[in-house]
Amino acid sequence: MADPGAVRHRGTVANLSGLAARSTLTDSGGRSITSYTVTSSPGRATCPYSVMTPLTNTCTVTGLAEGNTYTFTVSATSAAGTSAASEPSNGVSFEESTSLTLSQSSHSSRHGKGVTFTATVSAASGTATGTVTFTVGGVVVGTAKLKGGVATLKVKSLAKGSDIVTATYNGSEAFGTSWASVTHNVT
Repeated sequence: MADPGAVRHRGTVANLSGLAARSTLTDSGGRSITSYTVTSSPGRATCPYSVMTPLTNTCTVTGLAEGNTYTFTVSATSAAGTSAASEPSNGVSFEESTSLTLSQSSHSSRHGKGVTFTATVSAASGTATGTVTFTVGGVVVGTAKLKGGVATLKVKSLAKGSDIVTATYNGSEAFGTSWASVTHNVT
């Protein structure tokens, strides 16, 4: 099996077209391999696919759960039988989708007065961990660690006018990135 390296995917479907089997199928009769089967671990979700010419084989394994890490093996089949499974691939992590809500202590402030921004990161299951980066007009003004899925940053001074403030959750092994923006007016 080719070594796909450490890979992270979003969602619950893995496109495994880049994986290849080193078949241990012995067939002295010169029979061609007719199909491959990709199997996940854990879960043993499978994806059989037929060999085509030219070699444009793809396989999509469905039913994988977000937040888990999977390895995959491949076996080959010909008229002589089915090979033993290949060595497992490196782990493939599936990040759970997140959403970020950004709020502010006030929608406007006086120049020189601080404002607090609060980013809340939500996921369908579990509590997101890691950091949130806050930017104003694309310039980083701070990074805050999530505590219970919430990160807070107080910005002491913003430029006069209307500022776009963006909070970006940087993701983790189990949770995907997300972001949100608000407009803050400084007089």
